[in-house]
Amino acid sequence: VGLDLSETWDWSHPEEKENPTVWILGMLDGLLMLRIANSPQNILLEDAVRYGLRGWRNFKNKDGKDIQFKTKKIYAYGEERQGVDDDRFKLIPTRYISSIGAEIIERQRLSGEERKNLA
Repeated sequence: VGLDLSETWDWSHPEEKENPTVWILGMLDGLLMLRIANSPQNILLEDAVRYGLRGWRNFKNKDGKDIQFKTKKIYAYGEERQGVDDDRFKLIPTRYISSIGAEIIERQRLSGEERKNLA
């Protein structure tokens, strides 16, 4: 069964108990996943987030105002792709990038039936 590239799911960092940021994550295409899987660990996690993060809710700046999600076209891995804009990507704490990237990669490894059972 092929990947559903329109599939998204909500994820929150386990450390955030009250009013957490909700990260909207999505599937990576098989070729992109194969290419980034051959990258060093830090690049693997960064690129999984850059191309797998589809949006967020309740992500706030230091003044408590919502940060708008923004993407841009990026030429990477042999083609033009949509990815998180650098100005927005820089605002995500490093430990969150690692956790979000690991969640996206783990979901990629599951079968369609296993992913359906998580919903």
